[in-house]
Amino acid sequence: MKKFSLLLGLVAVSMFVIGCGEPQTAGSGSNDTQEEDPHAGHNHDGGGHDGHDHAAHDHSPKHGGHLIEIGRNHEYHAELVDDHKTESITVYMMDSHMEPLSLNTASINLVLTAGDKTETFELLASQPGGSAEFSSSDAKMMEMIEGEEVKGKLRMTINGKPFSGTFDHHGHGHEGEGEDSHAGHNH
Repeated sequence: MKKFSLLLGLVAVSMFVIGCGEPQTAGSGSNDTQEEDPHAGHNHDGGGHDGHDHAAHDHSPKHGGHLIEIGRNHEYHAELVDDHKTESITVYMMDSHMEPLSLNTASINLVLTAGDKTETFELLASQPGGSAEFSSSDAKMMEMIEGEEVKGKLRMTINGKPFSGTFDHHGHGHEGEGEDSHAGHNH
């Protein structure tokens, strides 16, 4: 019986040492109290993020918008669509594999900075009780985002933890002028 207990203990310790890495949880992402460079620790040169490979899933914006990485390890993504026809902004929340991510919140915040002026806008969920789509048609927001050299930050709560993602928006004025959806980070 002693041999069996010793063997079982060695197997358990070996499994722990070999199998345990850093867990990927929603809490390991960027939050408003712990800002970090979202690109530190990895590159976009065709290799992969920690734990996944770009070839394994598509990182292209599905709605023709601006892709924003959320969290230190890119646990989540958001796509910001600036719709000139409807004079609105819609943000689509996605998980790390670019699948829709329903958030149990009524709104997320979009913070825009142009020069020395910073404004916060609330984007409302498209449906109560959980939504992956948030939008606003605030006229002041639309005017501000169309300016040259606008910096933005999306703020939201995911699984009870605050997350954010930043982006640069270069006013492009009209649909179809080809804004790079990955402007502001290297691939």
